[in-house]
Amino acid sequence: MMDDLYNNVNVFHKGRKISIAQHWDSPSDRVEYDDAYGMLFDTAAAVQEVGIIPDDDDWSSMRTERFGKSLTHLIKVLEGIRDEIDQQVHNESSGKGNARATQSATGSTT
Repeated sequence: MMDDLYNNVNVFHKGRKISIAQHWDSPSDRVEYDDAYGMLFDTAAAVQEVGIIPDDDDWSSMRTERFGKSLTHLIKVLEGIRDEIDQQVHNESSGKGNARATQSATGSTT
């Protein structure tokens, strides 16, 4: 029954696992019956969010970013998550932070 209350898709970027999720408050909130058409329709989710799953899988410490109903907004949130991961990977690989910003600040170029 609880499985009916969420959709979850996991994708990966540079070894990091990203969760794209939708949550409903109750099964009746998820599905709406339309008498005119005799069909069931999914209704809007109570929460739609994207988050980078922590390496220790402790979801309670995961920061999430909510997204709206539009594809454009979902893409914008995913691009932000991607950029956050890219920046972390860049900083970790050099151990010196953002080298490009350091060069700009000192006026040096390569």
